[in-house]
Amino acid sequence: MRKKTHRSLLTTIVLISILTVAPVAIAASSTISASEDKTQEIHYENISIQERINNAEPGDTLQIPSGTYTEILTINKPLHITGDGLTQTILSPASSPNGYAIQITAEGVILSNLEIMNHAEGLYTTGVKISAKNTTIEHCMFHDTPIGIAIWSGQNTISQCVFQGCDDEGIVLLGTSAIACTNNTITSCIFSENCDGIELQYASHNQINACDFNKNTHAGIDAIESNNNYNIISNCIFTDNQAFGLYLARSSQNRITHCSFTNDALTLIHAAQNTLENTQIKNIYLLDDSSLRIDHCIETTPDNIIAEQSTYEILTHNQEEFLAGENPSIARYHQILLYILSHLKTIKTFFEQLTQERM
Repeated sequence: MRKKTHRSLLTTIVLISILTVAPVAIAASSTISASEDKTQEIHYENISIQERINNAEPGDTLQIPSGTYTEILTINKPLHITGDGLTQTILSPASSPNGYAIQITAEGVILSNLEIMNHAEGLYTTGVKISAKNTTIEHCMFHDTPIGIAIWSGQNTISQCVFQGCDDEGIVLLGTSAIACTNNTITSCIFSENCDGIELQYASHNQINACDFNKNTHAGIDAIESNNNYNIISNCIFTDNQAFGLYLARSSQNRITHCSFTNDALTLIHAAQNTLENTQIKNIYLLDDSSLRIDHCIETTPDNIIAEQSTYEILTHNQEEFLAGENPSIARYHQILLYILSHLKTIKTFFEQLTQERM
């Protein structure tokens, strides 16, 4: 998976250049800028990035010049860490197994124009771990790490980033049964050739907007565990993801709107009271007490919906409604297939852990 990343790097850079305008790099000098600028511009030869972080004042901007850096960083104050752009400023450490390259523990941190990796062993090794609110990550690329960004908090924004070749997830939103991961925004990002593009665990009231999910080996968006409720997924494109375009389990009141599914399916298991609207999609699978309201969707007919112990209604432009029951003979066949597909990731994780133990 990681080898594929380098073969596709040039293509990815072209894609992200469409989403954003290349930032203008700030040249380093031997002087410290005026305080109202709040930007530190100093010689970097003998000072580590972590030392610059430690010495900075809250609100400062730290410009990281072009180069490859192997430090593991903790950002514990509101700072803007910015680089010279993708393929220019590269953070490429190897943490301890299942560790992180960057940990953010303070509110108000901004990361921009960086390429971020983590070469450590471990299934849960992460590029950036966010445990504080109000983090912004923009114009960054994540690859060669099992997890690009792990979010354990709320009110964060991930914008115009690329996630490619992450062996587990590009982004994972991690809540608990007691405290949900809420009010995060992921917008205008590309997720390609990861295992999952985005994974939700106890994540509610989040927005995923204008993202492209393509050729991920499991799912574009994978909402697992339970209580991934009241999320809005809008203006997203799902193309050629191997198992699922969008998978919802034990989650309700989600709204999927103005999306496009090409060769991809929407699958709900134990997921009630969800809404699909103004979306182009053919294949929908509803299993085990799921329910879906389908409003003005292109190419969606009862012939394209498999419902097992589930219900749905279709509203057309003429406001006609169709209520569907079950189609047991076809649905049971698809249920077995979908069950196997939904557990591919678990099986893969099991064998990876077994291999590590043997080694």
